[in-house]
Amino acid sequence: MSSQLIKDLASFKEEKFTGVVTITSLRNRQWKVYFYLGMLLWVEGGSHTFRFWQRHFQAICSEATMKYFDQNNIYSQYSCDYHFIEILLKNQLARRESITSLIEQRVRESFFDILQEKYVQQEHRASLKISSQNISAHVLLKSGFHLSLSSLETLDVLSTAEKDWGIWLGKGLASCSPNRAPVLKDYEELKAQVPSIIFQNMVRLLDGEHTLRDLAIKMNKSVFEVTCGLIPYFFKGYIKLVEIPDLPGLLIPT
Repeated sequence: MSSQLIKDLASFKEEKFTGVVTITSLRNRQWKVYFYLGMLLWVEGGSHTFRFWQRHFQAICSEATMKYFDQNNIYSQYSCDYHFIEILLKNQLARRESITSLIEQRVRESFFDILQEKYVQQEHRASLKISSQNISAHVLLKSGFHLSLSSLETLDVLSTAEKDWGIWLGKGLASCSPNRAPVLKDYEELKAQVPSIIFQNMVRLLDGEHTLRDLAIKMNKSVFEVTCGLIPYFFKGYIKLVEIPDLPGLLIPT
């Protein structure tokens, strides 16, 4: 592990830390990393919280309806959205294995975004701010955390995140956030350059309303594959990548 950020986070593993570590960027983007005895439980914050849940709910619990996600179900003192996991478990809306996979994906995406934010800040010679707050295991349990559901091996997760970021960086995608949405710019010229079926799919998918991560789920591909497939069109000026807001909430049936 090379970066100081990774080393700083790995130190919480060595200390068998229990509590929450808050990471804040120069642009006031913030993540909260929850640990239990040095093992990762959860990460939240950053961009597009509801977009994350939306794409994964569709994948692992298609039978979920809005009645399960009433605001009265939100009770965790510390976590803003971990309560969704409690709802999934309580109502048996998804298999335990799927929920564990969802947690791992959230942690992996979050650390990728943190590493990218750190890279962007280097231009301003600024560092991410890291602070910690001790929380007892008892309080975490009362707040709804399932300590046995996903205690991720911290060093493995951090190593994987750094590897993912290294591959992304190596392809020249440093300034390309997977939280951005591709949108078509020059319809007529693009139509003349690609087969009709490809053009139709691009018009259907690249509407500026779905991020690269959203599209990866829709296309059943990795976000890396999707991005590398679109980048040539980006450099030719046929598409642009735009920042879009988070969803206002979960868009699931009532």
